[in-house]
Amino acid sequence: MPLAGGAVILSAPASAAVRAVVGKPLQEAQALAAQGNYKAAMAKINEAAAATGKTAEEEKIIAQMKEYIAIKSGDTSTAAGAKAKFANDYNARNYKAVIDDGEALRKTGGLDAASMQIVAQAYYLSGDKQGCLRYIKSNFGKNPGDETLALQLRCAYDVGDDATQRQALETLVAHTGKAEYWGDLLKLSERGEGMSDHNTLDIYRLKSLTGTINGKDEYTTLAQIAMQLGFPGEAETVIEKGQAAKVLNDDRTNRL
Repeated sequence: MPLAGGAVILSAPASAAVRAVVGKPLQEAQALAAQGNYKAAMAKINEAAAATGKTAEEEKIIAQMKEYIAIKSGDTSTAAGAKAKFANDYNARNYKAVIDDGEALRKTGGLDAASMQIVAQAYYLSGDKQGCLRYIKSNFGKNPGDETLALQLRCAYDVGDDATQRQALETLVAHTGKAEYWGDLLKLSERGEGMSDHNTLDIYRLKSLTGTINGKDEYTTLAQIAMQLGFPGEAETVIEKGQAAKVLNDDRTNRL
């Protein structure tokens, strides 16, 4: 989604509310900025700003022109320029520059939660998944939003960080209750070391309860473990559910 660059619409410097001592250098500044000569344009704006006895309207137009030049030139020493460069670099998919722009935004006081989310995405999109995880952990505190958690989950999965995956999934399950997060969390739990049959049974029970049990093998596994651990009634219920879902309809199921 493209970011807004923050274009500024200026009042005409030559209006009746602006004296020539202010309006003339501002008009020249506009022309210089249109040519890409931002340094000279700023010199003209400073010339206008040096005029004595400025009115409130003149002060307003000078401030608008300064912001306009900052945005046009991508001057990251100013809040407006830093925001404009941040948006332009993201829209151009220059993700490594976006990361640097984020620090410029921080220095000018413009780094809000939405901008931090974009910086985290820039780490991910540039291929730096570890950098993405570090950035999220160091900038979003203990309670990041669901969008940030989903991004953290993708990064953790890509780098094989099971602990961070589990933490993100547990929070997403608590916040949303979505079946996809339940499924991923239970799959991750299955990979845990030292799993007993009772642990495995509990995982498959949760899959059944959350609607994430999937396919013939999982229904059959749950039924078999339930039988082995002395829960034949539960095993029968599982088989019936599998048959109702039209995934258990072979001879093996009938024997079970």
